[in-house]
Amino acid sequence: MNITPSGIYCYDEQYVFINKNLYLRLTIIDYKNKLIIADELISKEAFDDQTLENFFKEHLEKLPLKVIITDGRKGYKTIIEAVGAIQHRCFFHIMQNLMTPLQKHKNKIERRIKTLNQKIEDKTEKIKEIQNNKKKYIGPIPQSDKKTRRQHNQIKKLEQDIKKHHKEIKEKTKELKEINYNQERIQKIWDSKTIKQAQRRYNTLYNQKKLLKPHNSKIPRQHQTRLRCKS
Repeated sequence: MNITPSGIYCYDEQYVFINKNLYLRLTIIDYKNKLIIADELISKEAFDDQTLENFFKEHLEKLPLKVIITDGRKGYKTIIEAVGAIQHRCFFHIMQNLMTPLQKHKNKIERRIKTLNQKIEDKTEKIKEIQNNKKKYIGPIPQSDKKTRRQHNQIKKLEQDIKKHHKEIKEKTKELKEINYNQERIQKIWDSKTIKQAQRRYNTLYNQKKLLKPHNSKIPRQHQTRLRCKS
């Protein structure tokens, strides 16, 4: 089978343990025809930018070369330009990079809500316990009954805390809804049926990035997102 390389390639690295030693698997795949151009293992200690540049030169020097698609690791752009190609960010990795901080923040909020609910439950039980051991008076508590007055103040403080916890849960729940909405928007980009639809949705998200939360506002420029290399 005679298949001509397209000049557009996907590059990725995978960490592999062999006999408890860490290696990197370096892989180049043709973006259009899915040919495996190169697939090598190298020890983690031997890997650096110069090693990667040599890897590209060795396997791509005699092939058509226009674009190399990678994730967003710093250093790729300089290396790829050194071998005479243009770097593009992988669309799949961009979506991952957008989802990851959102999911981490979402998990943090969910843990906080769980903690607050537990605090409400514990403090509610504490109030019941104090009330069961507290003297009952018709009317104001006498000044002389310091223990009962102290118990009354404890209950009041616990009730105030519970009120604050409910308020924070309400705020966190609202923030959680915003995160879910943004995750759905990102997922819709990935689920787009056509590249044109994906670009339109992505550009809309990019143009609204100032409205997004800080953990989801670092969105790459549109021209960096034209290609996808899902491995």
